[in-house]
Amino acid sequence: MKKHRLNHEKKPKGILSSLVLRLGVFAAVIVCIAMIISNQATLAEKQQELAALQEEKAKLQAENVRLARELESDEYSYMENYALNYLNYAYPNERRFYDTSRN
Repeated sequence: MKKHRLNHEKKPKGILSSLVLRLGVFAAVIVCIAMIISNQATLAEKQQELAALQEEKAKLQAENVRLARELESDEYSYMENYALNYLNYAYPNERRFYDTSRN
């Protein structure tokens, strides 16, 4: 018995289409790697910003607690201290001397 062989001719793929496909896949891989590296760098930067913001938050919360304690203790003495030290207010009969030789 003879086996009939079907004539399946393989069409030769064009070298150009194969090359284009390989270059396309290679370019896609390169783009993906670049995006991953970029995302990792952005993530590290954002984590540093988050740590700095958390540190500042802790400082502000501590300052808030201190100010709340001062307000609870004696509001008048707090306002007096703030006016004298931060706003440079003075009592009517008080003399203030400033060192101008440092200018």
